[in-house]
Amino acid sequence: IMGHNRKNATFTNCVNDSNLTGSSHVGGIVALTSTNSSASMTLTGCRNYGSIQSSSGNAAGIVANNQITQCTMTDCVNVGDVVSSSQHVGGFVGWNAGGLTVERGLNAGDIFGAHSAGIVGRSDTGKPVQLVDCANIGTIRQTVAEGSASNIGGYMTGSSGTITGCYALGRLHSTKYPGILVCSQSTVSTSEGNRYFEFGNTEDASATGLDESSLVSELEEALRLLEERFESLHFKIADGSIVLDMAEA
Repeated sequence: IMGHNRKNATFTNCVNDSNLTGSSHVGGIVALTSTNSSASMTLTGCRNYGSIQSSSGNAAGIVANNQITQCTMTDCVNVGDVVSSSQHVGGFVGWNAGGLTVERGLNAGDIFGAHSAGIVGRSDTGKPVQLVDCANIGTIRQTVAEGSASNIGGYMTGSSGTITGCYALGRLHSTKYPGILVCSQSTVSTSEGNRYFEFGNTEDASATGLDESSLVSELEEALRLLEERFESLHFKIADGSIVLDMAEA
C-alpha cells in the first residue's frame, strides 16, 4: 500500500491481497517509516492476506520497519505467512524502533525467521510499546541459529511497555531464546489477562503431553475466547490447532 512514510498518516480498512517478495523492508501495508519527532501513523481495520518474503530481514504483514514517533494499530489482521532467511520478522511489525501500540490484533499467518513473533519480531526503542488484547494462532519458527521466537513479542530488548490480555495460541519452535508470550531476553513486562495453552507452544500436537480429553477441552476454551474477542472473524479447530476459517474471513 505504501513504501516509505515520513509524515502523519492514517490507513483505514486497507487490504493487501498480493504476495510480496523483496530484500528488506517488505510489509503488506507499509514497508518503512522514518524517524520524525512529531509524526504519528494510525492503522485501523487493515488486513494482509498476501505472503511476505524477505531475504535480508525486516518483514511483516502490516508494517515491516517502524521508526515513527507513534504508530497505533487497532483491529488489524494478518493472515499471510511471513518468511525471511534473516531476522526481524513479525505478523504485524518486523522491527520496531519507535513508539508502538497494537490493540486487538490477530496474527493467523506462519512466521519464519530469526527474532520472529506473531505480533512484533524485534523492538529496541526508548519509546513505550503496548500490546493489548492481541492473539497469535500462527506457527512461529526460529529458522536462523542466532534468533528467538515467541507468540506475541519477540526480541524486545531496550523497550519499555507491557503485554496485556494477549492470547498465545500458536505452535512455537525456538532453540535460542524461546518465549511463550515474549522472548526470554526481553525487557517488556507481561501484565494481567494473558493466556496460553498447552496445545500450543510446542512444534506439533503429539508433543503437548495432553490426553485427548484435555486437548479437546483446551481447544474449545481457546476457540471460545477468540470468538468473543474477534466477533467479526470465524475460527475452527483443525489438526490440534485453532485456525482462521477462511471461508468466513
